[in-house]
Amino acid sequence: SSPKYPSLNALLITTGLMTNIYSQNIPDYQWENRLLLIISDDENNIQLVDQINELNRDKKDLEERKLLVFIVLPDQYKKGLIEENWSDSNELNLKYNKQELKFKVILIGLDGTIKTEKNEMMTNKELFAMIDKMPMRQREIRGN
Repeated sequence: SSPKYPSLNALLITTGLMTNIYSQNIPDYQWENRLLLIISDDENNIQLVDQINELNRDKKDLEERKLLVFIVLPDQYKKGLIEENWSDSNELNLKYNKQELKFKVILIGLDGTIKTEKNEMMTNKELFAMIDKMPMRQREIRGN
């Protein structure tokens, strides 16, 4: 989609205000979605590629567990596994990767708190087992 006000967009980009406008507000998802942040130093990092491939095998199970995936690189991020629309912002990387690790996976629960952090790929089996043990997920399962 083309910007409504191209000159304003250019101004925001050159003045650095764009990051604040487009930065992801994690609390917005609280009580709506669980979040999986996949943080990597590089888009071609083999662990990142493997993690995305693993998650793509069970998209239906991700949806069932209300799991939204964010792929976070040092200066940009995107929501979802396929969406190619990267947003320029280092905010998520600065907040969730203070140690500047090359790869990290963070699971955030519906309540907005970090449930686990790993410096290696998570299998879907491991991820789903962890989520399925959570009290709110147990309630969801009973409700279905």
